[in-house]
Amino acid sequence: MGKFDNIVIASDMDGTFLGKNCELVCENIEKIKYFNQNGGKFTIITGRNYTTVFDPYPELADIVSAPVGLHNGACIYDIKNGSVVDDTPIDTELVIEMFRYLREFYPKVSTSLRCLTRFYFMPPDHASEWYKPFEYSIFDFSDCEEIRKLSVQKINFKCDETAYLSEVRSSIEKKYGDKIDCTTAEPTIVEIMPKGISKAIVIPRLRSLCKLENAKFFAIGDYENDLAMLRSADYAACPDNALETVKDICAIHVCHHFNGAIANLIDIIEEQYLG
Repeated sequence: MGKFDNIVIASDMDGTFLGKNCELVCENIEKIKYFNQNGGKFTIITGRNYTTVFDPYPELADIVSAPVGLHNGACIYDIKNGSVVDDTPIDTELVIEMFRYLREFYPKVSTSLRCLTRFYFMPPDHASEWYKPFEYSIFDFSDCEEIRKLSVQKINFKCDETAYLSEVRSSIEKKYGDKIDCTTAEPTIVEIMPKGISKAIVIPRLRSLCKLENAKFFAIGDYENDLAMLRSADYAACPDNALETVKDICAIHVCHHFNGAIANLIDIIEEQYLG
């Protein structure tokens, strides 16, 4: 028996698990190893895809001990078995329609399709330097058959003009709100998900997939797209850098993500929630 038996930590990645400049925090890695060795399970629930989680951070394969939620829950992936457990793509005809609408009425928005291991950018947009190490393509809608072959799990709309982006989001929600859900991961990005898909679905799925019906789930996140996940957990936590709306629903507040938020959470669980 381990002291952390039947305890699962589900963590957001950016602004929570990762530290300054999206770097790994050594304190988090060492404390998660300790947590796992003593019966706990750790997983990531993120808006990123498989490639941007595990390629730049291969160390995660050694500390993630339950299936991960990718693209805000649109894909659940079992890293130990190397397989997709669940996949909920956006209808490709809807993808095509939305992008044509944006190109006509909101041309300043940068748009991209997100799949399990690749990114697809629409001209005249181009992949930023951040995406250069990853698999991506640039194409338009002149060849719709290529798009119909994709399993698009998330769409990102990006614009540095936040007021303009807010207008775009309102317009998309009004026109397509019965088919998709919108959220944000940062002020300059709107994320489009299949209807009913959010980080909230991952924890219930993990309970059944991993026989964790009686486990206590501690979720930790910092931004709007984490709210549903935090509400679905037994205990909600947030780092000091979280939005005020996130802090308002979290009973557990930990240090800034620069300083090892997950390590701090594990210390609090050990000191206050065992026994």
